Parts: sequence; structure tokens; C-alpha cells
Amino acid sequence: MPGGLFPLGGPVSKENLVGREEFINSLIHRLSEGQSIMMAGPRYIGKTSIAYEVLRRLKENGAYTASVDFFRSIPSALVELDARFF
Repeated sequence: MPGGLFPLGGPVSKENLVGREEFINSLIHRLSEGQSIMMAGPRYIGKTSIAYEVLRRLKENGAYTASVDFFRSIPSALVELDARFF
């Protein structure tokens, strides 16, 4: 891993998800059965990396997937609403 033992700056590749296989498979199983899930935890522990890997695998198995980054999407939407209504 270039840049250090723990890569920072965004989601890591599937090759760098170490020790998460059982959890990823559990999420895939639950989502495939129509259950909702919520992941919560401190910053930089791999929530986004795991979510992207789960979505990648589900898509690979034929599921329709989507991802929305609310931290990047909502501020620009609020600016548009602000300009229109205020």
C-alpha cells in the first residue's frame, strides 16, 4: 500500500479490505433478503469501503445498486433551493 500502512483519503480497494469478509457476506445476505441495514462508527474505520464493496458484489450478482454521497450532493442542492425560494 503506497503511502503507509493505513490508506486515508477515500474508500480503499477490495484488495485492501482485510478481515471483513464475514461482515461483507452478512451484509450481502441481509440486503439480498430485502432487509435494511445501517452502518455506524467512528471516522476512518472502513464504513464507506465496506459499503462500496457490498454494492460492487451485489451488482456483480445482477442486483440494481445506487450510491448517493449526501455530503457532496446536499450542499449544492441547498444552494439551488436557497436561490429559488429565498
